[in-house]
Amino acid sequence: MKPVPGRIAFLKGLGYLEGELHKLTLVEFDQLYRQEKKNHPYKL
Repeated sequence: MKPVPGRIAFLKGLGYLEGELHKLTLVEFDQLYRQEKKNHPYKL
C-alpha cells in the first residue's frame, strides 16, 4: 500500500480499519456471549 499524504486520507484509512475491526469484534463478541451464556447461565 502506498502512503497517501494528508490527514484526511489517514483518518479515512483509520475509519476503514476501525469499521473492519468493529465487524470482527461484533462477531467475536457474539461467539463469546453465547459461550458464556452456555457456561454461566446465572451470570447473564
